[in-house]
Amino acid sequence: PEARGQRPEARGQRPEARDPPSQYTTSRYVASPGRWTLEQQSVQSRPPAASETTLRSSGSGVGPEHKVDYELHESKDGNHVSCQSSQSRTQQRPHHSAGWLSVARKLTNSTNMRTAITSLCSESGMSDSTSIVNLAEAEAEVLMASVMSSFVFDFCTRNAIGGANLNYFILKQLPVPPPADFLQSFDSTFNYKQFIVPRALELIYTARDLQPLARALGFEGEPFAWDTERRFLLRCELDAALFHLYGLCDHEISHVMDSFTIIRSEELSNLGEYRTLRMILEIYEEIGKARRSGQEYSTRLIPGPIQIG
Repeated sequence: PEARGQRPEARGQRPEARDPPSQYTTSRYVASPGRWTLEQQSVQSRPPAASETTLRSSGSGVGPEHKVDYELHESKDGNHVSCQSSQSRTQQRPHHSAGWLSVARKLTNSTNMRTAITSLCSESGMSDSTSIVNLAEAEAEVLMASVMSSFVFDFCTRNAIGGANLNYFILKQLPVPPPADFLQSFDSTFNYKQFIVPRALELIYTARDLQPLARALGFEGEPFAWDTERRFLLRCELDAALFHLYGLCDHEISHVMDSFTIIRSEELSNLGEYRTLRMILEIYEEIGKARRSGQEYSTRLIPGPIQIG
């Protein structure tokens, strides 16, 4: 007789594949005069992917799912939850005005497509699932975001993480080039900082909500148009440059890139080749030739990147 209470796979049957629910119900307590009220609402389990039209709109942006009173951060009496706002953070780092945050997502996994999920985003309240990286200057935060979004940094991260959380104590131990390294000569014209910052800004500044960051870097123009192919080349140039800065050779780059199995499988399936690896290796070699010959690196970007300052 069939054993009761056993799972299908325990009885030799393959469990039925089920799609994750498109929505789930969440509950929250809302303060009302004299009592707490329990509210329930239906929430999408996965937000819809942004369309190309949305990405190309400079007025689009990402909004929070939940909001709190802006004045909560000023509460000192213990009757409210303390919520540090971007205004109080600005008081701690007076080097530039408020308007953006450099953040790293804590919830992750070494088996995901990318383990280190970092970004520069417009100012907003952040939960404990996000680490905020405060640096002295806007330029330094753009450099840090570029490093933390690179394949070489991600490779180091997935070899350091032991669970599903990129805790702050792990983040602080990951290898990041010191500021002086970005002042090394990249080619006959630029140092690494001058090469990285304009390209990173073009990837970051695609909507008006990050205008304060662009202005802090000395760029007065409009947000950059979202061009998928150009963004791919920008990322490959940044990754190739950072592979040089970290001192990896082409065989080591191939080893690092082969560890990103999801990206490799998707590109092999859809494109018939590991395009990202090929492009990074080609640009890496072009940068190396320019450095060895004392010439300026010839970018593949048409038009070329902006010049800041």
